[in-house]
Amino acid sequence: MARGRGGEKNGCPPGLAGEYGPEAEALAGRLDAEGGGTSAEVEEALREALRREGARFLREHYQVRLPRRLGLDRIAGSRGVRTRTILTSQGEIEVRRLYVPGRGCPLDAAIGLTGGCTPLAAEMLCHAAAMDESYGKGEVSLGRLAGLRVPDRRLQRLVGRASPQMEAAGADRKPDQLLPGQRIDSQLDMTGVPVRPEDLVGTPGRDGEPRKKQLKVGVGFRRERGSDGQWRTVRSSLAHLVAWESPEAFGGRMRDWMRSRGLGAADVHTVTADGAPWIWELVRVWFPGAREIVDFYHAAEHLHELCRLARPRDEAAADALFAVRRRILKAYGARSLVRHFEALAADSPAGREILAKLDYFRTNLARMEYGAFRREGLVIGSGEVEGSCRSLVNQRADLSGQRWHPQGALNVLRIRGMIIDDIHAAYWRNRGQPLPPPSA
Repeated sequence: MARGRGGEKNGCPPGLAGEYGPEAEALAGRLDAEGGGTSAEVEEALREALRREGARFLREHYQVRLPRRLGLDRIAGSRGVRTRTILTSQGEIEVRRLYVPGRGCPLDAAIGLTGGCTPLAAEMLCHAAAMDESYGKGEVSLGRLAGLRVPDRRLQRLVGRASPQMEAAGADRKPDQLLPGQRIDSQLDMTGVPVRPEDLVGTPGRDGEPRKKQLKVGVGFRRERGSDGQWRTVRSSLAHLVAWESPEAFGGRMRDWMRSRGLGAADVHTVTADGAPWIWELVRVWFPGAREIVDFYHAAEHLHELCRLARPRDEAAADALFAVRRRILKAYGARSLVRHFEALAADSPAGREILAKLDYFRTNLARMEYGAFRREGLVIGSGEVEGSCRSLVNQRADLSGQRWHPQGALNVLRIRGMIIDDIHAAYWRNRGQPLPPPSA
């Protein structure tokens, strides 16, 4: 290891020269002797030099240091040595491990290999696969930003292997405890994902043949009152869940997932949704006692349709009616709205259609007490789950030209959800065995 001294060393002014590894030392020597290289070219060459040096370090660590400390360099009953190429954060290396009949190579589990990747490499690959728009773009990102050459098909295979393991293990972190006075909010919805035609057999379409399969999306989080008395969402508590399954199965999964994230029983638990009947049945079965709230913006959309029916020939009058009734709905709920439009329906040519539209409000009267909800500091909008449908699902799985196998979409979206929830890295950090201290 070369060390800087008081005078110039490798062209560095006094005090700037530090410790170089052999690869960096060789690079510095070439620059001193030959010159050349822009700033970007020098940094790129240095990155490659340090990666080669890091790969040598990891080869020694995984092939010598770790097995020696764990007692895996001499195993009773072993039958020879097997060589395997594994991917690390510094690139590919070859590692020789003892093979034991019936057990394989115990060193693989000690390292924490998944799909031939060390935990940190697997984390990097899964992150790129889930957060980029496609596996192909993930391949490009890994090459440009990390210097790893990983084909997109390998990213897809790793996601398919790792995602079920992550779900089975749950969130590998101790959940935060619910503090006194905190509340829990859940929001539920569905969004379409384009799948292969053979996976749409028996699926009804809205207008003609179906193109998408509906994926259920759930979000849970805590809310707490600030020093100013206002209720706010605890962003670090957000827990996202996606699944292809019946409402009954999804409800149980949502409840268990929230419990695993520290979102269990609370004095106040609200469920905010768009008013779909399957959601309220799910709440009745799996979240008994929860306060049910229809998302105000969905209610306003239905109100706007009512106003257009009541004023079919005068768009300005319909908009003015909507503005007034929307303010009343937000302040006092839907009861006066129902009475108002029932009276309008009696003298309107569209009376039958108006009364039919009012069924949405009649069914959800208790779920639309927006004035009372707001005074209690409850959430009246389902923005978290609406945003999740877009950012978690649609921006990865509903892009031009995509056609998913349902399980393939679920695999990548589950990992994407764990990354958004900030628990993805913790899963990989807990894989493999730590290096024990040397024996005395």
